[in-house]
Amino acid sequence: MSWFDLQTRFHLDLWPDVVFDAMVDPRGWLDGWTRVSDVERLAVGGQDGEGAVHRGSVRAALPYTLTWAMTTVRTVRPTLIEWEARGDLEGHGLWRMTRADGGTDVHFRWQVRVTPGWMRTLAPLARPALRWSHDRAMRDGVDTLADYLGASVSGFTTG
Repeated sequence: MSWFDLQTRFHLDLWPDVVFDAMVDPRGWLDGWTRVSDVERLAVGGQDGEGAVHRGSVRAALPYTLTWAMTTVRTVRPTLIEWEARGDLEGHGLWRMTRADGGTDVHFRWQVRVTPGWMRTLAPLARPALRWSHDRAMRDGVDTLADYLGASVSGFTTG
């Protein structure tokens, strides 16, 4: 199975605690992300969302939709949110927030594999297209998060 190690970095002009609060309960800002739908919380979780489970679907820039459930497995307020995903996407996600330049530098690392059979078959050959699709989706998501928070975003990069 093909694994992807995807990274996104950006800067928001808000403090880490504000960014953390939006990310730890993603239903609010995900509702505005046009590529994401049907987000629901299946389990509330404990302090700072540990143990919370959210399910949703993401429509990629290419013509496919993936459904997943993510479980928050660790949080460190206001600097880290770690979760595991299951479904059409399986793997590990890590959000790191660092106070910098009057706001927050955000680094998202997503180590994931696709599970639908057709995607597993095509992944080795379609890797550049799948990465491009992910990068486009993340750009849309970061803009949606910034709009939701009333923040400015800068320094967006993927890799």
